Amino acid sequence: MNPDIIVIGAGFAGLMAAYRAAERGARVTLLAKGVGTTHWASGGIDVLGYHPIDNPWAVENPREALLRLIADEPTHPYAHVNLDDVQASLDTLQRVARTHDLYYVGSLDRNFLLPTMAGAVKPSCLVPQNRAAGEVRQPGETLVLGFARLRDFYPSLIAANLTAQGFPARGVSLEVPEIDRHKTMTSVILAQMLDDPPIRREVIQRARAALGSEQRIGFPAVLGFKRHTQVVEELEQALDRPVFEIPTMPPSASGFRLFEAFRHALQAKGVRVVIGSQVVKATHANGRALTVETEAAARTVRHSAPQFILATGGVAGGGLLTDYQGGIRETVFGLPVSAPATRQAWFEGRFLAPRGQPIFRAGIRVNDSLQPLDADGQVVLENVRVAGAALAGWDAWREQSHEGVCLTTGWKAANLV
Repeated sequence: MNPDIIVIGAGFAGLMAAYRAAERGARVTLLAKGVGTTHWASGGIDVLGYHPIDNPWAVENPREALLRLIADEPTHPYAHVNLDDVQASLDTLQRVARTHDLYYVGSLDRNFLLPTMAGAVKPSCLVPQNRAAGEVRQPGETLVLGFARLRDFYPSLIAANLTAQGFPARGVSLEVPEIDRHKTMTSVILAQMLDDPPIRREVIQRARAALGSEQRIGFPAVLGFKRHTQVVEELEQALDRPVFEIPTMPPSASGFRLFEAFRHALQAKGVRVVIGSQVVKATHANGRALTVETEAAARTVRHSAPQFILATGGVAGGGLLTDYQGGIRETVFGLPVSAPATRQAWFEGRFLAPRGQPIFRAGIRVNDSLQPLDADGQVVLENVRVAGAALAGWDAWREQSHEGVCLTTGWKAANLV
């Protein structure tokens, strides 16, 4: 049976769009060449961290800042939605997470300030429940614990940088023989290991020995994979302190957990999820998309539906491809892309330009129904909606708005079709 809606992409926007559409009763197929940004994101939900983009001070109240942003930047993706859409998408995210024993806390009225793996401080709107204990504005000292075998996570560096910013901290790297004997170690492998009770007991023993008078303990985001809640509860009980996670380098165990929550929720709603199925061709006529084709063994497979949601990502995600001559193209439907006119205009003279790099604002222009537009503002394909990082007019990483925009536009796209 053909689906009512085909969603292309399995990042935050695609997952949300597929879930919301199925929740509303549609038959949905999700096609993706691979997993999206969930696997290298922190696991937190950033709605808006900085506005204006060159403001050195983090947004305190995302709700108020969103209203200012929409007034200041009428081409920003948030200008095509409203605050009710943002709130509804966050509510849906929390509902999906709870089905997989993940609990997100926070609100649009206040950003958390949380430590990063470099010891910087990052604003975030919704975070996994245990991560809220890492809010740096709390009184008292933080103990940052790492694992000697885990690369690219340095507790002493994190603690020193936090202390330099006025948030007292101390860092210790734990040597755990059962972990140290493994030659290959990533955050996901370590999270899976900590699902094992004997290894947890060994970690608790070493952590207890390192503990001083600190009021809370930060670990890398490896506290369990399938038993995350159980692992955190056991550590807090044994160490008699709040325990929180600090994001690591990709792959992200926190992101894996959230993706698995969505995957199970989509399956429960009857969504057909096809990962590893890259769309290589599309057909359209009379202003409507007709079919897409995906790669298969020695052939292509054709998929058709009355409605399509494009959530393939931007330049970083592969939804937009660039070439050495300065060309930029959208990879599925060949939609018009709004971008700097020349390759020389992609970047500012400074690497860390306060206003960001122009290339990261490239994307597809849409109307308030999220339909793609051409240079004259005319709808290109009326049965295609665009969501997430493929949209033009924003710099997700400088604004700290990636998850918020992707979830909200994915949610609204599903409602519109």
